[in-house]
Amino acid sequence: MFHAVRQWWSNGRGKVTARLFLFEFLVVMAGVLAAQWLQQRQQQLSLREDARSLLAASRESHEYMIARSLHWRIHGPCVIARAEAIARAAGEGRIMTRAEIGRPALPSTDVVNWTPALVGAAIDLMGTAKVADYQQLEANALIIDGITDRISGDWAIFNLLDPAYGKPSPQDFANVRLAAIRVASNVRVLQFKYGEDEPVARRLGLKPSPDFGTGVFDSCGMLRNWK
Repeated sequence: MFHAVRQWWSNGRGKVTARLFLFEFLVVMAGVLAAQWLQQRQQQLSLREDARSLLAASRESHEYMIARSLHWRIHGPCVIARAEAIARAAGEGRIMTRAEIGRPALPSTDVVNWTPALVGAAIDLMGTAKVADYQQLEANALIIDGITDRISGDWAIFNLLDPAYGKPSPQDFANVRLAAIRVASNVRVLQFKYGEDEPVARRLGLKPSPDFGTGVFDSCGMLRNWK
């Protein structure tokens, strides 16, 4: 059998067959590789388009983020002053009604859901620095959301001063005073965040949303008609 195979190879037919097989194999492999490249290219283009669409759709959300940061820069001092007045009232054992306590506007915002694949496509589309700026805005937005949640919880404690809920105890006054101190501290952090967001917004060409909080809060950043 070995002799027959050697004779088949030596007379040239085997070499021709091998060359044909190798040629067909290379053609098939080239086709497979080309198909894989086209599929990967299509996926890259699709991801890039998804990233472009996501950024265009989220521009309003990013401008809202900037408006919210600016809100705390402008109204933060007045909200702090209200919290400090409440702390003094609690320290002096004075009661306050719910209307006198008021309620600050605590706006929240939506954050873009960036998958690792979309981040890579966005970097290809606009560069690492620009994507990092968008991610910084969104990271700060999440931090601000967490801080406003804490302010909301502490502000609710102020209602312990309202006689509608009964006579406040010494512990109630102490709890309100501590909560007011925390509120003032947290609002100062929110004011600081605008200093981080403003240069990023300038680099990205973002402006504060003009419709932010229209008619919702007063010049002190407190909700209107809060009762």
